[in-house]
Amino acid sequence: MRGIEQLKKNHIDFSVISVLTEQALSYPDELYHFFISNGIYRVGFNVEEIEGNHQVSSLNTQEADDKYFGFMERLYSLTSQPGNQLKVREFDRLRRAICNPTKQATQATPLSILSFDYAGNFMTFSPELLSLDSVDYGKFILGNIRSESFNTIADNPKFQRINHDIQSGVHRCRQQCEYFSLCGGGAPANKYFENGSFNSTETMYCRYTQKILTDILLTDIEKQIGIREAA
Repeated sequence: MRGIEQLKKNHIDFSVISVLTEQALSYPDELYHFFISNGIYRVGFNVEEIEGNHQVSSLNTQEADDKYFGFMERLYSLTSQPGNQLKVREFDRLRRAICNPTKQATQATPLSILSFDYAGNFMTFSPELLSLDSVDYGKFILGNIRSESFNTIADNPKFQRINHDIQSGVHRCRQQCEYFSLCGGGAPANKYFENGSFNSTETMYCRYTQKILTDILLTDIEKQIGIREAA
């Protein structure tokens, strides 16, 4: 909070990321007013994920799914009111995707995201993979920028294996999921650490960041269309 005060004092624009656990889902109004009262006008909500050593999430229950829906539905209502100042990353992203359904690069698109550590090691796909390892692939590092070129990444056997498995999972999502045009195949890191395989489909992460939020936004869009048509 002291850092935020310094940013505001020096007129430096900023946004915040708030991590949601099950306990936070009971307080949409309190969180909304906390942000506004502290001059925080742009926020992104990360859910408590299952990744790497963090193998348990307080959100991985049906009860939490229902509470998350209620939390986000209420937050969407608050941010839709006239004069609202708070911008929520997830609502803005999905609204653009729904209104302009063009093909976009995703975490499953090779080289659309490049992540580097302090030593120059790099990885593509989900950023979290760079610092993780697994029994199936070892460390999720494809090379080091000091000694290797991105032009040769396609010849890297580890990249070929990982990419094959990820694209197999994307294909399964395309065949099975009605949200695919908005999601593009999900987050590979979450598929692997939740389901045990890149070649898989739904995760808790995609339910929370795509499906539930899409349902909330589509319900509101359809309601607004109905109001206009009635008028």
